[in-house]
Amino acid sequence: MPGIITSVGLHRGVPIQIPITDPVELSFAVYYTPTYPPLGEKDLRERTPAWIDAHVGEPLRSTVKQFLPQLWYIESSKSVMPQPPKEGVGAEEARRLDAGYQVITVNARDPNRVPRVGLWAALASAYAAVEALNGVASDQAALRLLPLQPEPIPAYGEVSAARFVRPVRIADAAGQPWLIASGVSKFGFADLQMPQIEGGEALLLGTAQYLLDTVLRMAAQVQPVPAIEVGPILMLDPATLARGGVGYAGGGAPQVVLEYLPAEGARRPLINGAMFIPPV
Repeated sequence: MPGIITSVGLHRGVPIQIPITDPVELSFAVYYTPTYPPLGEKDLRERTPAWIDAHVGEPLRSTVKQFLPQLWYIESSKSVMPQPPKEGVGAEEARRLDAGYQVITVNARDPNRVPRVGLWAALASAYAAVEALNGVASDQAALRLLPLQPEPIPAYGEVSAARFVRPVRIADAAGQPWLIASGVSKFGFADLQMPQIEGGEALLLGTAQYLLDTVLRMAAQVQPVPAIEVGPILMLDPATLARGGVGYAGGGAPQVVLEYLPAEGARRPLINGAMFIPPV
């Protein structure tokens, strides 16, 4: 089992307040080689309802269609866009990314509450554009290429952290290895990080799911959500880990102790997984 990782100055037992962004701005980018005759925003918008009919069930289908007019599209060059990594993606996705020199982004200002209709509307519109343009889509917050064959979109809009968050391995200035949850800005909270330990990716995604679930539960009572209060000790039960799309190989319900670090100088606000407590 992994050992306990401590953080100097951690205040145990005191709940932490995490500010929440609501609504959330998000975007998906489609990389493509222009066709002839070229397809513009109007053409792509006209194709999206048919894609939704084919891939989204009720009751989410009707809600997503009603949100479509609130999306906006931006055309740009590949050279000015951050490039998603090709590691771990299919050969065809990588080929389309290399070949595509034009980019269109689908953007949403999404109310941070169930069923996250703006998130699903933007994702559906990006996939409709992928089909029309023979391109490939990227989640811009996570900076991750999406598979050409879309994962099913749940009819009730349940959101899994593993679908929208990419664990990224980095090292700080002192050489300490960390895991960063790239993409959690779509959930409305600050960057999330944890030390690299055994089972760390599952713990990272499970923690992201716990925080997302907390935001959406509060959104059922308060709109918009200004902040959430958690922990500081989070118990990641198997149901939370399952909703996050991951499993924890260690068994039981691991616990993570969080601290919230507000912006300081050039550093953005940060949620730090400061301690890990293995299941007993």
